[in-house]
Amino acid sequence: MKILVTGGAGFIGSHVADAYIAAGHEVAILDDFSTGNEANVNREAEVLRLDVRDKEGVAAAIAAFRPEVVNHHAAQSEVPKSVADPGFDATVNIVGGLNVLRTSIDAGVRKFIFISTGSLSSSTSARSTAHSGSNTRCCVTRTSTARARIFMPRKAE
Repeated sequence: MKILVTGGAGFIGSHVADAYIAAGHEVAILDDFSTGNEANVNREAEVLRLDVRDKEGVAAAIAAFRPEVVNHHAAQSEVPKSVADPGFDATVNIVGGLNVLRTSIDAGVRKFIFISTGSLSSSTSARSTAHSGSNTRCCVTRTSTARARIFMPRKAE
């Protein structure tokens, strides 16, 4: 199976990519290496040096690699940077994340796995619902500062 791991040069993303490769999957890493380390990247993975905020670049990379699964780890997760510049945080984490998600939907990616920091699993609420009469799965997550709705097409059953 072809799997794209965004943030695959980071600590967690690189271990996820290693596990996919060990299981026999073809893996591409999409990372801008702003915090990731090239030494973390498995030599068997294809490397796509790209920022998730680059919508056209992300679209071209996903179209070229044609993954069946996207495992999204790319994020700005450093708290001091978030406090100092919340706008930058939002462009990377929200706009960049939506670029990857929208492009995945448009490219027919079968599964999209969203990984996040512990802030989403704190005392905030999270739920997943399937809208009746719809072919869309909606995951709603609420944090102290924002609510994000992420939509993925559901496979017809």
